[in-house]
Parts: sequence; C-alpha cells; structure tokens
Amino acid sequence: MQPASPQQQQGEDGSAPEEEWAVGGGCVVEHVLSVKPLMPVPPPFSYYTRSIFCKQVEAVLWDLQREVERLEAQRALEEQQQQQHAEQVSVLG
Repeated sequence: MQPASPQQQQGEDGSAPEEEWAVGGGCVVEHVLSVKPLMPVPPPFSYYTRSIFCKQVEAVLWDLQREVERLEAQRALEEQQQQQHAEQVSVLG
C-alpha cells in the first residue's frame, strides 16, 4: 500500500492529519481515526477508553490485512487461470 497523494490535510476539528491510501491502484480506502476525545476523560476511565480505542484500531488493521491477502490470492489465481487459458489456446490454435 502507498499513499494516494503526498499531501496530508488536518481534520476540520483540528485533529490529526487525514491521509488517503491506494490499494493496488483500484481502490482508495480512507479512515479517519481521532485519538483526541472531544471531552477529557477522567483518569479512572481514561485507561478503559484508550484500551477500547486501541483494540478497535487493531481490529481494523487486522481486517484490512486479511482483505489485502485475500485480494492478492484472488489476483494470483486469476492470473494463473488466464495463463493456463492462453496456453490451451496456443496449443489448439
């Protein structure tokens, strides 16, 4: 994966910069994850909210990784099938 554009834009609310990423040139995936809460969370709960946020980000990244692997396997299979079809046509033709 690589950035679709080298420019990063800061979010409207002053949050972290947003960035677009292109996957294989056929898809643009955009995620905006805000690490800064709108309201300060009191210390007894801040650990839990941070933990929940980290788990959600981890789950999104694992899902993204599995989807990229699935798409790469599918693309490799399609290329292999096209190559076999081309070989069959050349033998027959």
